[in-house]
Amino acid sequence: MTGLNTPKATFDILWAEGLEQPRMMSLGLHLRIIGRPGRIGALKQFLEYVSSKEGVWFATREQIAHHFKDNVSLKNANILSSTQNSKVSK
Repeated sequence: MTGLNTPKATFDILWAEGLEQPRMMSLGLHLRIIGRPGRIGALKQFLEYVSSKEGVWFATREQIAHHFKDNVSLKNANILSSTQNSKVSK
């Protein structure tokens, strides 16, 4: 199993789910780990793979925050928040 399998599998599931409802994937990278020659190549392959899919948006945290602010009403955000809190407390 290469370092590329897990992120690709995660992306594929989220991308398929995203056809029904928006999904977001975050990929954390540590400089001392991703900077190794074999791993940086896997990251490049992953980014090329993800870029080939329709509807994928590469965004910064700031861009995501602005998009959420501009596109999600406060009422919907409160409903989402209360739904998530009830799942956590059960």
